[in-house]
Amino acid sequence: MSADDFCINKFVPGYFSRINEDGSYSNGSGCGNDTASERNMVRKYIVDSVCYWADVFEYYKGLIKFRKAHPALRLSTSEDVKKYVKSVEGLGDNIVGINIKGGQKDESAKEMYLLFNANTDKAKVTIPEGKWKVCINGQKAGVETIETIKGGEYTMDGISALVLVKQDGAAMTIVIVLIAAAVVVAAGVVIVVMKKKKTNR
Repeated sequence: MSADDFCINKFVPGYFSRINEDGSYSNGSGCGNDTASERNMVRKYIVDSVCYWADVFEYYKGLIKFRKAHPALRLSTSEDVKKYVKSVEGLGDNIVGINIKGGQKDESAKEMYLLFNANTDKAKVTIPEGKWKVCINGQKAGVETIETIKGGEYTMDGISALVLVKQDGAAMTIVIVLIAAAVVVAAGVVIVVMKKKKTNR
């Protein structure tokens, strides 16, 4: 593809790329043409693109982090896929979904529910019963909980993904126990310190 075929050069000929006096494209970069970054709207196009890519970069970092955190997303045999993964039926047009059961080694999730809305408009989907952590939506991705939702109707943004995690009850119990233990220890330390202060008086 030549610079003549570039969409912006078709829209505004001779603006986005530098042109020599003889009408040919400047090729100081050795790539066939040079971007005319000295022009205001070309500079704005570059800055806007970099800002967009920065957001996309962070989003993909979150996707990768989420995948690494969940062995259920790294099944290596067709038998495991058949055992743990089921397609979600009854979704609207251009919406696909899969349900993944936990139980794999080192998998903390009891279940995952993954949906993608390929429509440009918002779409309503039905979430299974239970308490779900939203870890990925149209704006954010990662292992942290964006929000917690319950089963029922949910509205997805257009052209967006939705990844829900139902935590293993046993894992949550361990976390609660550890937090409770930490609180008890902290309270014990405070009591000891207060007693020492009274004794010193």
